[in-house]
Amino acid sequence: MNDEERTERIKSLLHGIKLMRDLKDDDNVLDDKMELYIGDALDAIGIYINQAEVPQQLDGVVRKMAASKFVQEGAEGATATSEEGLSFTFSDDDMKPFATLLNKYVDNQSGANRLGSVVTWD
Repeated sequence: MNDEERTERIKSLLHGIKLMRDLKDDDNVLDDKMELYIGDALDAIGIYINQAEVPQQLDGVVRKMAASKFVQEGAEGATATSEEGLSFTFSDDDMKPFATLLNKYVDNQSGANRLGSVVTWD
């Protein structure tokens, strides 16, 4: 994926995050920061699954990871915080909440997960 394709993908993912959070597309005050979090999420997932390009199949994970990083902003290193009556609990490992799904993806790619396979002995 070249830089232009990556930029377009990040913008598309940003649009998805805005939809998830009920934000308008023209509400772009935090776009640069969110694009940075999205890029970081793409890189982290790519390293985790050992692929240079993260497949679109994992876009939901990218969006959720970037959004959770945004929520955690200002509380880096903390495991919990509260603000105006809301309490947030964070994992000390950014990948932990997504590891099960990412491991399932890796297993499916390697053929380790035989779910849905048909085996016959003739």
